[in-house]
Amino acid sequence: MQAILSQNYKTGKIAISIGLLIVISIFALIQNEYKIFETGTKIVRFANKIDALSDLSDAVNKELQNNTKSNNLSDNKGKERATKYGSKWKKANLKKTIEQFGGKDPKITRTETDKTLYLNEKNGIQVVVDNNGNYFRIQDTKCLGKRNYLDLEGKIPNNKTIDGKTIGNSQDEYNQLTHFLFD
Repeated sequence: MQAILSQNYKTGKIAISIGLLIVISIFALIQNEYKIFETGTKIVRFANKIDALSDLSDAVNKELQNNTKSNNLSDNKGKERATKYGSKWKKANLKKTIEQFGGKDPKITRTETDKTLYLNEKNGIQVVVDNNGNYFRIQDTKCLGKRNYLDLEGKIPNNKTIDGKTIGNSQDEYNQLTHFLFD
Protein backbone atom coordinates (compact mmCIF):
# COMPACT_ATOMS: atom_id res chain seq x y z
CA MET A 1 0.00 0.00 0.00
CA GLN A 2 2.83 2.27 0.76
CA ALA A 3 4.08 1.74 -2.78
CA ILE A 4 0.68 2.76 -4.13
CA LEU A 5 0.62 5.83 -1.92
CA SER A 6 4.14 6.68 -2.94
CA GLN A 7 3.18 6.21 -6.59
CA ASN A 8 0.06 8.38 -6.12
CA TYR A 9 2.13 10.97 -4.31
CA LYS A 10 4.60 11.07 -7.19
CA THR A 11 1.74 11.21 -9.69
CA GLY A 12 0.08 13.96 -7.69
CA LYS A 13 3.34 15.83 -7.49
CA ILE A 14 3.76 15.50 -11.23
CA ALA A 15 0.16 16.61 -11.78
CA ILE A 16 0.68 19.64 -9.56
CA SER A 17 3.91 20.42 -11.35
CA ILE A 18 2.17 20.12 -14.72
CA GLY A 19 -0.69 22.23 -13.42
CA LEU A 20 1.75 24.88 -12.20
CA LEU A 21 3.54 24.79 -15.54
CA ILE A 22 0.23 25.28 -17.30
CA VAL A 23 -0.72 28.17 -15.00
CA ILE A 24 2.72 29.74 -15.43
CA SER A 25 2.48 29.25 -19.19
CA ILE A 26 -0.99 30.78 -19.28
CA PHE A 27 0.24 33.68 -17.14
CA ALA A 28 3.22 34.13 -19.46
CA LEU A 29 0.94 34.02 -22.48
CA ILE A 30 -1.39 36.56 -20.90
CA GLN A 31 1.55 38.75 -20.01
CA ASN A 32 2.97 38.40 -23.53
CA GLU A 33 -0.43 39.09 -25.02
CA TYR A 34 -0.68 42.20 -22.84
CA LYS A 35 2.77 43.24 -24.00
CA ILE A 36 1.77 42.47 -27.56
CA PHE A 37 -1.48 44.39 -27.01
CA GLU A 38 0.45 47.27 -25.41
CA THR A 39 2.97 47.21 -28.27
CA GLY A 40 0.13 47.00 -30.78
CA THR A 41 -1.57 49.95 -29.11
CA LYS A 42 1.67 51.92 -29.29
CA ILE A 43 2.02 51.00 -32.95
CA VAL A 44 -1.56 52.10 -33.62
CA ARG A 45 -0.96 55.39 -31.79
CA PHE A 46 2.25 55.90 -33.75
CA ALA A 47 0.44 55.11 -37.00
CA ASN A 48 -2.28 57.62 -36.04
CA LYS A 49 0.39 60.25 -35.41
CA ILE A 50 1.93 59.47 -38.79
CA ASP A 51 -1.52 59.83 -40.38
CA ALA A 52 -2.04 63.13 -38.56
CA LEU A 53 1.37 64.37 -39.70
CA SER A 54 0.61 63.21 -43.21
CA ASP A 55 -2.72 65.06 -43.10
CA LEU A 56 -0.94 68.14 -41.75
CA SER A 57 1.69 67.84 -44.46
CA ASP A 58 -1.05 67.53 -47.09
CA ALA A 59 -2.81 70.59 -45.67
CA VAL A 60 0.41 72.60 -45.65
CA ASN A 61 1.21 71.56 -49.22
CA LYS A 62 -2.32 72.45 -50.31
CA GLU A 63 -2.04 75.85 -48.61
CA LEU A 64 1.32 76.45 -50.27
CA GLN A 65 -0.19 75.55 -53.64
CA ASN A 66 -3.13 77.88 -52.98
CA ASN A 67 -0.77 80.66 -51.93
CA THR A 68 1.35 80.10 -55.02
CA LYS A 69 -1.76 80.24 -57.18
CA SER A 70 -3.09 83.32 -55.40
CA ASN A 71 0.33 84.95 -55.45
CA ASN A 72 0.59 84.36 -59.16
CA LEU A 73 -2.91 85.77 -59.59
CA SER A 74 -2.02 88.78 -57.42
CA ASP A 75 1.19 89.33 -59.34
CA ASN A 76 -0.75 89.34 -62.58
CA LYS A 77 -3.53 91.49 -61.14
CA GLY A 78 -1.17 94.44 -60.71
CA LYS A 79 0.00 94.13 -64.29
CA GLU A 80 -3.57 93.65 -65.51
CA ARG A 81 -4.77 96.62 -63.47
CA ALA A 82 -2.03 98.85 -64.91
CA THR A 83 -2.79 97.68 -68.43
CA LYS A 84 -6.52 98.28 -68.02
CA TYR A 85 -6.53 101.58 -66.09
CA GLY A 86 -2.99 102.94 -66.39
CA SER A 87 -3.85 105.33 -69.23
CA LYS A 88 -5.94 107.32 -66.71
CA TRP A 89 -3.18 107.50 -64.05
CA LYS A 90 -0.65 110.30 -63.61
CA LYS A 91 3.06 109.66 -63.82
CA ALA A 92 5.15 110.52 -60.77
CA ASN A 93 8.74 110.18 -59.62
CA LEU A 94 8.91 107.19 -57.30
CA LYS A 95 12.19 108.19 -55.62
CA LYS A 96 10.92 111.68 -54.76
CA THR A 97 7.62 110.28 -53.52
CA ILE A 98 9.40 107.79 -51.25
CA GLU A 99 11.60 110.58 -49.85
CA GLN A 100 8.60 112.88 -49.37
CA PHE A 101 6.23 110.39 -47.73
CA GLY A 102 8.42 107.50 -46.58
CA GLY A 103 11.11 109.72 -45.09
CA LYS A 104 14.87 109.37 -45.43
CA ASP A 105 15.03 105.98 -43.71
CA PRO A 106 11.76 104.12 -44.35
CA LYS A 107 11.13 100.59 -43.15
CA ILE A 108 11.20 98.49 -46.33
CA THR A 109 9.13 95.32 -46.57
CA ARG A 110 8.58 92.97 -49.52
CA THR A 111 5.23 91.16 -49.67
CA GLU A 112 4.42 87.75 -51.08
CA THR A 113 2.45 89.45 -53.85
CA ASP A 114 5.61 91.23 -55.07
CA LYS A 115 4.84 94.61 -53.62
CA THR A 116 7.45 96.71 -51.85
CA LEU A 117 6.31 98.84 -48.91
CA TYR A 118 8.24 101.93 -47.81
CA LEU A 119 6.83 102.80 -44.37
CA ASN A 120 7.47 106.00 -42.47
CA GLU A 121 7.09 104.65 -38.94
CA LYS A 122 6.74 108.15 -37.47
CA ASN A 123 3.61 109.17 -39.37
CA GLY A 124 2.27 105.80 -40.61
CA ILE A 125 2.37 106.76 -44.27
CA GLN A 126 3.76 104.21 -46.68
CA VAL A 127 4.45 104.09 -50.37
CA VAL A 128 3.12 100.83 -51.81
CA VAL A 129 4.96 99.84 -54.99
CA ASP A 130 3.44 97.19 -57.25
CA ASN A 131 6.59 95.85 -58.89
CA ASN A 132 4.76 93.83 -61.55
CA GLY A 133 2.34 96.61 -62.46
CA ASN A 134 5.03 99.33 -62.48
CA TYR A 135 2.93 101.69 -60.40
CA PHE A 136 2.64 102.86 -56.82
CA ARG A 137 0.22 104.30 -54.30
CA ILE A 138 0.59 106.33 -51.10
CA GLN A 139 -1.26 104.87 -48.12
CA ASP A 140 -2.03 106.37 -44.73
CA THR A 141 -1.95 103.26 -42.52
CA LYS A 142 -3.35 105.20 -39.55
CA CYS A 143 -6.48 106.17 -41.46
CA LEU A 144 -9.23 103.71 -40.71
CA GLY A 145 -11.73 103.21 -43.45
CA LYS A 146 -12.01 102.05 -47.01
CA ARG A 147 -10.38 105.07 -48.61
CA ASN A 148 -6.96 105.41 -47.04
CA TYR A 149 -4.83 106.18 -50.11
CA LEU A 150 -3.51 109.68 -50.73
CA ASP A 151 -2.92 111.88 -53.75
CA LEU A 152 0.49 113.44 -54.48
CA GLU A 153 -0.35 116.31 -52.13
CA GLY A 154 -0.85 113.92 -49.23
CA LYS A 155 -4.62 114.30 -49.08
CA ILE A 156 -7.35 111.69 -49.37
CA PRO A 157 -9.18 112.70 -52.55
CA ASN A 158 -12.71 111.86 -51.46
CA ASN A 159 -14.27 115.04 -52.84
CA LYS A 160 -14.03 117.52 -55.69
CA THR A 161 -15.41 121.00 -56.13
CA ILE A 162 -17.51 121.80 -59.20
CA ASP A 163 -19.11 125.24 -59.64
CA GLY A 164 -18.42 126.03 -55.99
CA LYS A 165 -20.14 122.84 -54.80
CA THR A 166 -18.33 119.98 -53.11
CA ILE A 167 -19.34 116.56 -54.34
CA GLY A 168 -17.88 113.13 -53.72
CA ASN A 169 -15.50 111.43 -56.14
CA SER A 170 -16.63 108.15 -57.61
CA GLN A 171 -14.51 105.08 -56.89
CA ASP A 172 -13.11 105.30 -60.42
CA GLU A 173 -12.13 108.95 -59.91
CA TYR A 174 -10.63 108.14 -56.50
CA ASN A 175 -8.55 105.32 -58.02
CA GLN A 176 -7.33 107.61 -60.83
CA LEU A 177 -6.13 110.12 -58.24
CA THR A 178 -4.35 107.55 -56.03
CA HIS A 179 -2.51 105.36 -58.57
CA PHE A 180 0.74 106.61 -60.10
CA LEU A 181 2.80 105.16 -62.91
CA PHE A 182 6.59 105.26 -62.66
CA ASP A 183 7.94 108.45 -64.23
